[in-house]
Amino acid sequence: MKWYVGVYELNRRYGGHEEGGWYFNTGTLVDYKEALNKEHAELLANELSEGQYSNEGLKHDIYSVAYQGEQYEVRVEENVPCSWSDWSPWE
Repeated sequence: MKWYVGVYELNRRYGGHEEGGWYFNTGTLVDYKEALNKEHAELLANELSEGQYSNEGLKHDIYSVAYQGEQYEVRVEENVPCSWSDWSPWE
């Protein structure tokens, strides 16, 4: 079984003006790596999240009005990574 490590840039999107306005989160795929097994994927994820895609020193997080991008989430996944959102129209 193949494992993958997906790297996503996080963002907030405006969903609509109903009930005073609402927003949802998105993750735009910026990089991914194939791994030999789950342990290898976890090792790669740690290297990426502590190195090139570290959030250390981030001035504003995704929920700040001053957020300008470059907050990353690194995930170990069983499927080929792709961009995502947490918007659910029927909540």
